[in-house]
Amino acid sequence: MGNFFGHYERNIDEKCRLPLPPKLVGKDLPAAFYALKGLDGCLSVYPKEDFDRELDRLRHADYADPRKRAYVRLALDSALELAIDGRGRLVIPRDVARAHGLSGVIVILGTLDHFELWSQEAYEKYVSSYASDYEDLATSIGVKEN
Repeated sequence: MGNFFGHYERNIDEKCRLPLPPKLVGKDLPAAFYALKGLDGCLSVYPKEDFDRELDRLRHADYADPRKRAYVRLALDSALELAIDGRGRLVIPRDVARAHGLSGVIVILGTLDHFELWSQEAYEKYVSSYASDYEDLATSIGVKEN
């Protein structure tokens, strides 16, 4: 199971290869990661075990519910395997990179069981829209002051 955390910035090259920070993914990279369209405009990237767990969650969604069925369809339509090249870079298909605005500087954000890839501009916009609500957001998920 992944244990991803932290904020990293890396440049994606013209062939859509993204170096992954060793502090995020460790030194022993798998042959591939798996991706789904993320929320809020990011690309969510999972190691195999956590991707399988996410697929299992989708498998158990109430397919009779039209909204849940639509989410399952849209999520699985975006599912793909992302290879790791010989230099330890994540290889993202051009159409996927383009659809998520992934060019230039990419924000890589660890989010527990997966990590997210954001265009720098989209992530900065997202953070600025929520930064002033940090304490309220913490309370909404049950965080208590230490």
